Parts: sequence; C-alpha cells; structure tokens
Amino acid sequence: MQEILGTKRERFKKNLLTLADKDPSLLARVEQSVGEERLIRAENGELTIKDGSLYLESRVSPKKQATRFARLVAGKSEVFLFFGCGLGYHINELVGPQKRGILVEEDIEVFKAALFVLEPAVTERLLLLIGLPAKEAVSKIPYHELEDCSVVAHPISGRVRPRYYEAVENGVRRMLQRELASRVTTVSSQRLWTRNVFRNIGLWKEGYRLLHKGCAKKFFGPVLLVASGPWLEEAMEKIAGLSKKIPVFSLLPSLPYLLSCGVKPDIVLSTDAGFYNRDRARAALDAAGRTRLSLFTTFSADPGMLRVWRGNVLFFSHGLAAETLFGDITGDTLSIPMQGTSALVMILLARALGFDRILLAGYDFAVKGIKDHHRGGGFDTLDLAGSSRFFRWDTAVVSRLAGDGFFGIGAGTNGEKFLKGGDGNAASGIVSGVYGDSIDEKETR
Repeated sequence: MQEILGTKRERFKKNLLTLADKDPSLLARVEQSVGEERLIRAENGELTIKDGSLYLESRVSPKKQATRFARLVAGKSEVFLFFGCGLGYHINELVGPQKRGILVEEDIEVFKAALFVLEPAVTERLLLLIGLPAKEAVSKIPYHELEDCSVVAHPISGRVRPRYYEAVENGVRRMLQRELASRVTTVSSQRLWTRNVFRNIGLWKEGYRLLHKGCAKKFFGPVLLVASGPWLEEAMEKIAGLSKKIPVFSLLPSLPYLLSCGVKPDIVLSTDAGFYNRDRARAALDAAGRTRLSLFTTFSADPGMLRVWRGNVLFFSHGLAAETLFGDITGDTLSIPMQGTSALVMILLARALGFDRILLAGYDFAVKGIKDHHRGGGFDTLDLAGSSRFFRWDTAVVSRLAGDGFFGIGAGTNGEKFLKGGDGNAASGIVSGVYGDSIDEKETR
C-alpha cells in the first residue's frame, strides 16, 4: 500500500498547494483530518476506499468503472455540479481545460483521500464545498453557474449519506425556483419599473431628495424595523417602549397601525411599484394627520404614491437599467438590490446605513390562521410550502445574515434585553443624521 501512496504523494502535495491558494481555511481542515488511512488497494493495484460497509469506488478496477460512469453522464455543459466525490476518478474524466466543476462533499476525510487521485489541474478548476452543512453549501453555489450545468451524483455517496445529498439537491431546486420567480417578476414588471423611473425623475418636485452614497455606514447601534406580519399586534407594547430609545423604520402598510398606537416611526419605507400603493399612502397620511413623515423609496416606486406624500421623499437606487439612463442623478445614490419584498429591502438598507444591531418586528415568516407574511410577489408561496405555523422559514437574505446582529421581537420576547451591555449609543439621530451632509439636494431638470 505504501508503494502505491508513494507514487501518488507528489500529486497529493500539489493538490495541497492548490488548496493553499484557493481556500486556506479548507486546507487547514484537511490537514487536521485523517484520510489516507482509509485508502485501500483495489484488485488491479489502484486506490479505492470504503465508507462503512460500502466501497465508494470499485474494489476491482476503480478507474475503468469511473470512466464508464463518466461517459454515461457526460454532456455538453461547461459546468458540472458534483454531489459526492468518491476518490475523484470520474471528476478527472469530466473536468478539463474547457470544463469546470462545483464539488459538494460532506466527508472531509473522503475528500482528503481523493487528493491522492484528483489531478491538480482539475482541482484548480473546482469550486470546493467540503464538509459544510447542506444549507451553507447551497448558499455558496453561484446561481449563474447553474444556468448551464449538469448534475453528477456519485452513485455510492448518495447511498451512504442520502439525507445530506437530498438536502443539497432540494436546496438547489429551491434556489432555481426562487430565481425563476424573480425572473418572471422582472419580465412582467420591467415596463412598469421603467415607466415609474421616467415619471419620478421627469416630474421631480420640491421635497424630493437623494439618499447619497455618503450615508453608507454613517449610523451605528440598534434600529427597530417594523414589517406587517401577523404577529405585529402582539409585539406592540415592546415596540412602543423601544421606539423611545432607538430609531424605528416602518413599512408603509404598518404605518397606520403604529400611529394608532402612538408610535411615530423615524422613517417610512415603500419600494412597491404598483398603483395600489397610492391608496396605502393616503390611508397612512389620513392616520398621520398633520404629522409630516419622511419616506425612503426607489426611483421605480409608484409615482402617484410619491406625489400625494406629505413630507420629504428620499430616493435610493435598485440598480435598474432604466436608472442608469439618468446617471447624473442616480449615479451617486445609495444602491440596494431589489428583493422579493420591501421587508427584505429594509433589512439591507439598515445594514448599508451601518446599524449593527437590527431588531425585527412583524418579520415572523410564518402563517397564523389564514394570514401569511407579505402575500404576492411570487416568492412567499415557494417558501411557505416548506413551512408550518410553528416554525419560521428564512428567506435567502435573512438566512445569509442570520446570527449577525439580528434579533426578533415577538410574543414572549423581551426586546429590552438586546440593549443591555451597550454603550448607550444608538444612531446619532436618524433625522439629524440623514438630513446632514450625506443628502444630495441638487436640483434635477
């Protein structure tokens, strides 16, 4: 056995050098694991390996068997998504100068053993997602690589670890479904967004301002974001208490209820393009009376909603193609990517402004009775299909940011505790901060 490993040792060392360049943290994990101890000599003298009672590669002629398998799955795709690597014989056959791959492998010991077989030039052309939880592995797969991709599931790895690779496969499928929903929404809404951009910029009025890039990271401390999920009422007492201490951002649909409870948000946000939002704005303004409120919105939002608004309107960008036509106006504005719901845009905006502790109210991501979180948009139906009324589902954005300064406020949660231990510094005052030098008040023509 040592003779075989001796001839492969140089390849193993070159693969480690490749890992040092591609992913030093993966290299460290590989070096801390065992792997070669699990290698076995096949009947023809090549390397094979067992996982439990099953051989991951042929015990007779591993390379020949892998070549036969590779011929069966080879297609015209330039990208292969590998579920399980075995020892990588089939990967050597499929990934070449014009091909690349994404390798998802749960067992880091198996991957370390595969470094004795994988060609270093092939390893260089792989995105390596090794030893990661299924959800994390899926989150690291670039969607654009899946557009023309062949999935290659290692036949034995799937039998040894079925739950893991089923979870990865289901995660990829959900990713594709979300992207399809996004594209359908984009195609169907593109003309509306373009029309709104032209009208909002062409009919610029007094009180319209630009949320400048200079606002990025100008704020610090906690902020409370209020969406309009069905649990909002049960958190109202805590929201009222926190609103006296920290800035509050509210979605437009939540505003009338907040005002009825004596809570005046510092900022109202709406990014919706549909004409029905002018009715929401009128309802909110009726509730506000003579109170003037600042609205954060985008160039693609409904012009009718903006024209009836009493108070300042501050525009940020979604990076839409139509916005680039007015680059002298939109080019220096803060850019926040479009999401499936304004509730997620509000999270990204808060992060972009620099708030490092974000409290969420009405972001329950669950169903309660016949209500659900933000109907419409094509996104929620996909996610809610895998949820129950007792377990929250996370969108891609919330999942990616979870555990990084995010807290939920709901029934049975004491929101005050999240403020303990700090230095008492919240934002320097959302109004004074936003209406400082970072706001571009230039006239548009």
